[in-house]
Amino acid sequence: MDRPEAAHLDPRTSSVGLAAVGTDPLDAFITYPGIAPGDGALINWRGHCDDGSAEDLFGVHSADALDGRERWRFHIPNAAVTVLRTNLVFYSFQPLNGAGNPVGDESLRRYFFIDRPMLPAWVPEIARTCLRRFCKI
Repeated sequence: MDRPEAAHLDPRTSSVGLAAVGTDPLDAFITYPGIAPGDGALINWRGHCDDGSAEDLFGVHSADALDGRERWRFHIPNAAVTVLRTNLVFYSFQPLNGAGNPVGDESLRRYFFIDRPMLPAWVPEIARTCLRRFCKI
């Protein structure tokens, strides 16, 4: 089973930048063999806020249309994304048949951060040396 995708996901930080999302919903993409408009999926979006409270989006949704790459674009509401600034999200899905019963396995799981800052430790040592020497940091 494929892993869900998220727009604006930076592989260097495993983070979705809020500047890229803006005030729009976050586009999340679901694919699996045989996906078709009208299919259902149990969405499992689990986030945790600074105060430890949950920001979850869990429930059955139907694919209205597929994009040119045969992916279902699912919109995560902006409020459910922005409240998770600097925190972790867990995201997966379970395809469902017309009766709402699971079909196959749950998707692979995707973990990522929302608006995680680029930390100096992620900059290679040679770059830090050059920055210190030439930029006086």
